[in-house]
This record gives sequence, structure tokens and C-alpha cells, in this order.
Amino acid sequence: MKLLFFHLGIFIAGQGWASFPTPEAVITEVLKYSPSTPLTKEYAAALDAKVQSLTMSSETKFKTNESQDCKNSISINEIGNLTGIKTPEALTFESGFIRLEVIHCFDRSVEPEKILRLIESVEFKRKAFPNLITALEAKNDGRRVVYNETTNTPMKGASSYVYTVVPLTAEPDYELTETRLLSNSRDIKSFPNPIYFRYTLTAAKRLRSATALHIVSYTRAGDLTGIPTFVLKSAIQTRR
Repeated sequence: MKLLFFHLGIFIAGQGWASFPTPEAVITEVLKYSPSTPLTKEYAAALDAKVQSLTMSSETKFKTNESQDCKNSISINEIGNLTGIKTPEALTFESGFIRLEVIHCFDRSVEPEKILRLIESVEFKRKAFPNLITALEAKNDGRRVVYNETTNTPMKGASSYVYTVVPLTAEPDYELTETRLLSNSRDIKSFPNPIYFRYTLTAAKRLRSATALHIVSYTRAGDLTGIPTFVLKSAIQTRR
């Protein structure tokens, strides 16, 4: 049986995704959430494993699409109870999650690797979101790229955080990367909208009719739920 080894999990062809232990940095950021609703390390690990599973499930569905057709789409949803854990602390934390899924179709002649290299470049991010990203730096660290980013979300204020992008697999006509939050600023006065959790899979695949970009992301910021989803969707659509 063919095995595709990823750095945080193993995808067994035809069976699914098995998550690996949660990085300590992920647990640290989840536990920074409001002390009035304390969360545990065990909860943070369960949350991370669940998000990995949900995200890879969506990616697997995209990758194994038998129709081979591509259609542009955007889905942004406020998520309720992800883990099924019913404690007040878990319910409060998970009520603030945003799930984003994007499919964008490029000409079939465009290489998947080129698409990912473009959208993960500092230059592209700055040009695509000039009113959102106020500062951005990136440096190579072995196989991964470490980004230090400051943003200013309309109506919610600034965030400052560090995240990584790591290549998971490269196959003929298919590329996949993982994005993980490493840390966010504790300076609430300067950055009142901290990000506590973010997990994203970004893939590009050559289909019969196009080369498709697929992004699935789960984010828990300080407070994004007050921003109507149609506002977020419009902001993304105008930059596609």
C-alpha cells in the first residue's frame, strides 16, 4: 500500500488522515485565550487533531475529484462546536472559529508548484492585501518558511503573529503545503485582535480543464465573529 509521509501526519491512500502529536507552540497559543475561560493542554491537542482531520478530509475530496472539472468558489462559515466537547470553555472558544475554503481555477498550462510559490511569496501577499497587511517578512528555515506578519482587520484592529509554511508533498501535477500559527503578540494595546489558532492546507492540482488552487483554513482570532461573512467574502473576491 502506498504511503505518503507528511511531517505531521500520514495519509494512507484510500484510508484517510492520522494526525500526529500537536506542536507545543500550538498548545501555547490556544492556552493564551481568556483566563476567565481556561483551556487545557489536552483540549488544545484534541482541537488540533480534529482540525487536521477535517482539513485533510476536505483536501482529500478535492484531490480525488473524479469529474476533473474546476469551478471558482468561496465558502466562509462561522463554526460552532468542532470537537464535540461540551464544556463551557470549549464551547466559548470554538464559537469564534472561522472556516474558509477557496477554489480558484488557472489556465491548465500553469504549473502547480508555480501557483503555490506565487501565493506564498511576500510580494504577492503585500499586493493582494494592501489594506490588510501592514508589515510582512519571511525567511527560510530549513524546509519551512517562517513569516512575521502584522495585519489590521476592519472593525477589529491589529494583529501581529508568526506562522510557518511547510511543503507536505510534491507529486506529478500536485503540490500541497501546510500553514501553522507559531505565536502571536501579547501586546493587547497595540494588537487588540490576537490570533490563537490557525491551520491551513493549500494545494494546487492540474485537472483536465485547468490547474486548480484549493485552500482550506480554520482560524480562531480574538474576535472575528462580529464581521459579517459577506464582508470577508467580498474582500477575498475582489483580490482573486
